[in-house]
Order: sequence, then structure tokens, then C-alpha cells
Amino acid sequence: FDSDGKLLYAAVPKADNTGDRLIKVDLTTLKQDVIYEPQQDIRMKDMLLWSNTLYFVNSRDNKFYSITLPL
Repeated sequence: FDSDGKLLYAAVPKADNTGDRLIKVDLTTLKQDVIYEPQQDIRMKDMLLWSNTLYFVNSRDNKFYSITLPL
């Protein structure tokens, strides 16, 4: 969730199951937008949103990553 509790960020499996994509859901309108769709196979877990940066662990390699989100 964002700091206002109006946006939800979630990792959702791609249709072809080749990894996750990151979506943003506006909880007031329920509109969904894909905001990050990596070309490589990334499985996001342990996600943490701080300011406009999303931190996560890729369960494929257990490394820590970050993504700067659009405002």
C-alpha cells in the first residue's frame, strides 16, 4: 500500500507464467495498471514500499532488488 492507503502494489504472475509483473491498483476506482514487466524471469517476494521505491527479493536467485516507481 502507499502511504495514503489508496494504492496497492502487487506482484502478479504473467499470463505465460514466465515470472511476475508489478501492478498498481487504485483502491478507490479498482483500476489496475501494469507498472513494471521485466523481460527476465523474476518472482517477487518480501516486497516493501518506501517513498516511491519498491524493494523486493527475487525468489529465483534470492537477491535484493529495488524499483523506482513513477509518481
